Amino acid sequence: MAVNEPGRPQCSRGPVGSNPKFGAAFVAGMGGAGTAAALKGSALGLGGTNRARRTLAEVHRVLTQMKGLYDPGEAVDELSHALQCATLAVEACAPAALVAAALLHDVGRHPAVAGAGREARGRVRREGTEPQPGAHGDGTEAQRRGGGTGREVPHEIAGARWLRPRFGQKVAWLVMAHVPAKVYLAQNEPDYLSYLSSVSLASLARQTGHHPALGRLSAHPWWEEALMVRRWDDMAKVPGARTMSLTEAVSRIAGVAVGD
Repeated sequence: MAVNEPGRPQCSRGPVGSNPKFGAAFVAGMGGAGTAAALKGSALGLGGTNRARRTLAEVHRVLTQMKGLYDPGEAVDELSHALQCATLAVEACAPAALVAAALLHDVGRHPAVAGAGREARGRVRREGTEPQPGAHGDGTEAQRRGGGTGREVPHEIAGARWLRPRFGQKVAWLVMAHVPAKVYLAQNEPDYLSYLSSVSLASLARQTGHHPALGRLSAHPWWEEALMVRRWDDMAKVPGARTMSLTEAVSRIAGVAVGD
């Protein structure tokens, strides 16, 4: 899965994994381009505006803190999961916004991002400490579903609220949509459930109740990209999988960080 091996092309031109739905050809069919050209010369802490540099440093810090943070029952921690998902996106020649959504689709599980939703209560650190939630947020949909009221805010909504001012509307929308995309695929593709982990299967019923408006979402122009993020999410749970480094992953999304 590693994309930075010597002599390896920046992105694959065949299917990622064993399913052609995940491959570069599908991205290209949507008009996607590789991230390398858009991010040429960028690196963590270099280039861009002061605001963008701060955002990239913050993302690096938040994802670093997700090392050792597990969704109970899953085989990999949240950092490894994020890097695997982003690596799959890069190997499929996804554009920078799609790589950002893949890398950050579960950022709402970080305790400081989860905020009032306190979704981090269900996560455990293998080293035995429980993270404490902070507070972030904007977004009317999250408010309708409990944001700011002390009720649980689903991680996809918490993540979208946190990402919108940092990476813009598209990245935030894709992150919000990756859970309804799971519900949609479960309802529309007979073999989809075979791709899900036991943890993901167990959460499906609850998530189905949270996302009734699938017809409206599936008509959105970014919906096909949301489905790709979802598929990479389902694949990115392999213990010991080789990935790009966190620094490389963050540098690849520098071009979509909101500037001053």
